This record gives sequence, structure tokens and C-alpha cells, in this order.
Amino acid sequence: MSCEISNQIKSQDLLDLKNRARSWYEDTALYPETVLFEKNYSFIPRMLFEEVSLTMVSKRAPLVLDVSPALWVDRQQESRKFDVYETSQPLWRMSFANAPAIGKKYDVILAYSILRLMQSPKEFIQWLCLNLAPGGKCFLVDFSGDIDERLVEHVLGRVSSVTHKKYLRDQISVALKAEQIQHWLSMVGVERYRLAVGGLAGYEDRSPEFMSLLAANQNILPILMKLSQSGYRSRRAAETVFHLTFTLN
Repeated sequence: MSCEISNQIKSQDLLDLKNRARSWYEDTALYPETVLFEKNYSFIPRMLFEEVSLTMVSKRAPLVLDVSPALWVDRQQESRKFDVYETSQPLWRMSFANAPAIGKKYDVILAYSILRLMQSPKEFIQWLCLNLAPGGKCFLVDFSGDIDERLVEHVLGRVSSVTHKKYLRDQISVALKAEQIQHWLSMVGVERYRLAVGGLAGYEDRSPEFMSLLAANQNILPILMKLSQSGYRSRRAAETVFHLTFTLN
């Protein structure tokens, strides 16, 4: 088999996996289960992501854009007024190759659990840069592709629903590896970034950075306590996601 044909098969396999992962957000039969997963398992981590991200921004009253799926829009608006990128179709079905800027420049862009689903993560990252104000920061979190099967089984073991176990399996199957992300950042020309796995925004428990975040935002500790009480999240489970922060050069 030629290298070209082999690569085509791999590309088709990846597309099939991505479409299966996307179907949980698009299929009318599966979507209610995704909403339930969000309510039972992702609600608190999403709140933590918002709080920690904004704590890491020095500018007061920053202009914030959220590009998370519409599934999370209603909840995020309960606590803060963010601009939301509204589209007629899911972001992962869109081409960002020549997508124009929104018209505003944002101090903060939040992209929660979406990069793995994009048609071209590189083009999406480039589009995010296009909409950042000078000195602005983009925060992304998503499943890491650098985890082993033992950790996957650990996470699945903390979820009671068989359907939600399948949801997680499908999402993790298209998780991104650090070397892929670094390659896309390099291609786009992003030099100032931090990419880490686990912990609090990628900082190890009780590290100076971890403790600094707790001291800077009194809302973070109660959310961490809720996470530990939920049973789903654990220190090991936190290692299933990467945290990426980048700013314009």
C-alpha cells in the first residue's frame, strides 16, 4: 500500500471518528444525553474554567468573547455578560480558512472543549488570533490525546451512565496531542503560549501559581470543593485535559 493511500485511509478514519464525536451535539436523539452530561458532569468544570481564565487577566472589565457550543450559552450568561459568537451552524462545520474578523477586538476569548471537533484546528486558532486585541489572551481547554488507557478507564469508572461512558469514549477518541497543538501554533505564528495538562489551569496542586490563583479569586476554592464532592472529578481525572493559553506576539 502506498504512503499516499495509507494517509488517505488515516484521514478518513479520523473524519469518521470526528463525525461520531460531533454527532453527540448534532443528532436529535443523542443531544439530550449530551445536555444531561453537561448538567451532571461538565457544569462545574466549565464554571471553574471561566473563573480561572478571567483571574489570569490583569485588565479590569475586559471585553470577553465565548466561542463555546450553544449548549453552554444559557448557563454562562447566568453569571457574566460575555459576547457569544452566534452562528447558524456548529463551529466545527464551518471553514475558518478565510473567515473575516468579527468586527471587535477582544481582551479575552474562551474556547471550552471545542478544539478537538474543528475541521481545521490550525485555521480556527488563526481566526481566534484575528479577533484578539493587542495583549489579549485566548484560553482553551479540551481533552488531551496524551493519556493512556488506564487513565481513560479511571475516568469512565467515575461515570455511572453507560451512554455517558460512550459519549466520553467518542470525545477522547479525537483528543489532540501536545505535539499537534504546538505544530499548529507554530504554523500560525503564535510564540507566546503556555500548554500544560492537569491541575488548575495546568498548574500543579499547591504550587505557587495554584495558590496565587486561589488567593486572587475567592470563587475558585468553593468550585474546587464542589468538584471534589461530585465524585466525577479527581486529581487523576484532571490529567485528561490540556490547558492552552496564548496571546498575540
